[in-house]
Amino acid sequence: MGGRGAFLNINTGDFTFKTGGQIYHTVGEVDGVKFLVQEDGKSGRKVPDYSHSADTKYALIAKGEVKSIAVYKGHQLVKSYDLQHAHYEPTLGKKLGWHYHTDIYHKTPAHELSETDILFVNKVLKEAKKYL
Repeated sequence: MGGRGAFLNINTGDFTFKTGGQIYHTVGEVDGVKFLVQEDGKSGRKVPDYSHSADTKYALIAKGEVKSIAVYKGHQLVKSYDLQHAHYEPTLGKKLGWHYHTDIYHKTPAHELSETDILFVNKVLKEAKKYL
């Protein structure tokens, strides 16, 4: 099994899942946020484009840090927070540290985090410490 977000082998208790050629392991969950680790591969680390659960949140751990956080509605990625790289946003005329995108391919402008977003990200980072 494997593609499009399928579990690899539930018969043996392996709830690792694979999507788009990438293999993810869920290492924990706190307050509705699932913490994922992505297996090493040729491509860069990124959150899955689609989720197993209809309305969920994933935090992707890479190299001992939370790289990004994703929010899904109806299995579709609707918001992804980028935490480990800056992004120059021409529509704002400035470089953003933490920022978010509202489309899978990051074709739309990046957005600054609101106070609510910052509180959410800080909470996820605090909870992630037990999985790093």
